[in-house]
Amino acid sequence: MAKKILIFLFGLTYDLVAIPAILIAFVLYPFIPKLKIYIRDRLLFNGNELKNCDLLFFCSSIGEFDQVIPLLEKMKTFGYKPGILFHSKNGYEYARQLHYKHIALSPFDSFIFYLYILNKIRPKKTILNRNEAWPGFLTASAILNRVYVTNFIERKYNPLHYGLMLLLFFPVEKVYTSNHGKWFRYKKFVYTGDTKTDRVQQRLKDELTEINQLLKIYRASPEKLLVIGNAYVNDCMILQRTLEEYPETSHTWKVIIIPGRPGQANELELIFRQQPDSRRPKIIPAFGNLLHYYAIADYAWIGGGFNSGIHNVIEALCAGKQMICGPNLNQQPLALDAARDGNLETFSTPGELYSLLNVFETGRNKSFVSDLNPSNKIYTNIEAHESDYSS
Repeated sequence: MAKKILIFLFGLTYDLVAIPAILIAFVLYPFIPKLKIYIRDRLLFNGNELKNCDLLFFCSSIGEFDQVIPLLEKMKTFGYKPGILFHSKNGYEYARQLHYKHIALSPFDSFIFYLYILNKIRPKKTILNRNEAWPGFLTASAILNRVYVTNFIERKYNPLHYGLMLLLFFPVEKVYTSNHGKWFRYKKFVYTGDTKTDRVQQRLKDELTEINQLLKIYRASPEKLLVIGNAYVNDCMILQRTLEEYPETSHTWKVIIIPGRPGQANELELIFRQQPDSRRPKIIPAFGNLLHYYAIADYAWIGGGFNSGIHNVIEALCAGKQMICGPNLNQQPLALDAARDGNLETFSTPGELYSLLNVFETGRNKSFVSDLNPSNKIYTNIEAHESDYSS
């Protein structure tokens, strides 16, 4: 009871900041296009789709949802009726494409608001995937049911960030982490591995037909194939500068670019407008199918390394590809391990990129295979913890 009271007080304290911030957002949204889109998406919330769901997943976007699918499907086999709450409309639309019905976009993050919503849905358990600890949702969930965090990625935190993470984990029952606790020591942590390994390895088997079709389309010519996944403007600017300074690159490499966000294709195409049509990188908004393109590539360029940090490397690792990226690895454990093992090379300039493309060797990286079956292991841990709790 004392713990619930502390969580309740924490939620109310959070709302003293959150609710004024929401009101300010409504005042400013006509003047800020991105804020207008954010508010529009929040107002699309419809809790009716989540009624009678006894297990509620919170996923930020496409990557987090794709990662949690193996666990979600595993839970369904044991009689749970899962619902999924998305922060991003991209993830919501992707789930609809995969024919998931019990899905909704998240509303504004307020403790009181979520108390009202979750009291109507009444899930028995809530699972937050990765490092998506929205305080309003987390505290309201902890008041009404049991909360678990899956696939948490540990990073090297500064003392302030470390303290905030401990505070946010106070309402959580268990944290299932995908790495071994090099930096973050906490008794609630259970090492299980990353459930996306289950998902990616299964997709490589199930979607072989689609991958072979792409092979016939894009590997008919003798050039090597470079696939840039989750590409940002800065990634493409470096590539364009390389093509200008070392024009012979376009004669030995064919390039496919998968944008980092929807609606970005036209912006990226403008960067390469001066390249001849026959040598211009092909930009394909293949959201949800990045794995297919990594599977047919010679080199996998993981986007984001010239911004706040690269995206997940697990798809390229599972496909057995040699990887390159910009200098910012964002303290990702798998990326750091891949760099240490020589499977991921970083570069900062067009000259360094040109050198990497010139020294490319096929077959350097072997397929990454997990022997943990993380979705099974997390499920077993949650059920064991449930038994301990009830006894």
